[in-house]
Amino acid sequence: MVLSVISAKRLLALVAPLVLAAGLAGTGSAPAAASSTAPEFPPERPTRVLVLGDSVIKGAEAAVISALPGREVVFDAEVNRSTGTGADIVAERGADWDVAIVLLGHNDGGSPGAFQPAARSIVDQLKDVPYVSWLTIHEVRPYYPDVNHYIASLRGEYPNLHQGDWNAIAAANPGGLSGDGLHLNGGGASLMAGLVAQEVGAGEQQWNEGLVRLAAALAATTTTAPPTTTTTAPPTTTSTSTSTSTTTSTTEPATTTEATTPAGEADRVEPTADDGDQILLPALGAATAIAVAFGVILARRRRRGRRDDQHTADTAG
Repeated sequence: MVLSVISAKRLLALVAPLVLAAGLAGTGSAPAAASSTAPEFPPERPTRVLVLGDSVIKGAEAAVISALPGREVVFDAEVNRSTGTGADIVAERGADWDVAIVLLGHNDGGSPGAFQPAARSIVDQLKDVPYVSWLTIHEVRPYYPDVNHYIASLRGEYPNLHQGDWNAIAAANPGGLSGDGLHLNGGGASLMAGLVAQEVGAGEQQWNEGLVRLAAALAATTTTAPPTTTTTAPPTTTSTSTSTSTTTSTTEPATTTEATTPAGEADRVEPTADDGDQILLPALGAATAIAVAFGVILARRRRRGRRDDQHTADTAG
């Protein structure tokens, strides 16, 4: 991945405080409150949230948006919406989100042949979204538990998939529901908004913790010096032996030649390629991990900007 000069500067500006915090933590000088060094989620822009559902969550639209200040929220819920229609909506809107909240299955959960492939399609289309929460539906009909169990079964295949437990909240607060046990009154809307805000916050916290871990890894690799090795070449001695003849007795003086080394040369350390690799490779590995994480953010911002520009051009035309 190649980053522009501007992108690289932004990356360093974002990571530097985290590296400093990680380094201080290693020496015992970090502030006691971890939240003081936690970055905003995600860096440089609001959290992008998709809320997708049917008439149940639609009853909490205003409350949900109010519960997510500072985020960029797209709320897409309609009465009688099926899970299959929800899959089509995701295909249209794409997967450029930080958090996605889904509440579907009320209208077609009784038909596994229709519900399950559509639910899998939604989860698969959102597999690159860092945090996806499919809220459990209130189990007031015989087939609703199967809906919740099926979504739970997908979590092993999709590590980004979570389940916010609306079923438990609704069961504990029947006064927030209408007579059918599904649709919301004012109290139920507030409860739903609270759950959505909790799930969005969990996604943000997950991102923050990931950044701190990456910064700590980078700090560790850049503060450890590799050992140095000194190699001294031994002197070389060459001698010529004395030769004797029975006819003439001739003795040649022995000649001794020793390799001499100028003062200070024997202790000089020659750098090797391995020494450089020991220093650079761990740091490059951690830096690459950081670059990948922020590269995703920057790429999303560029895609979003191009999409907004195209929309503006289309509107003007």
